[in-house]
Amino acid sequence: MSSMIRTGLDTCPIIPHHFDPNKFQAAFDTMRSGESGKVILNWS
Repeated sequence: MSSMIRTGLDTCPIIPHHFDPNKFQAAFDTMRSGESGKVILNWS
């Protein structure tokens, strides 16, 4: 997987939701809604 990402794999269709850690409640609400594939808390 890391090789695919390094060569330019677009993960946007797979991981459409990115949240700052201080928005964790919105991230959890999105997960619970059933309207998402993957949700990530972006720590960078």
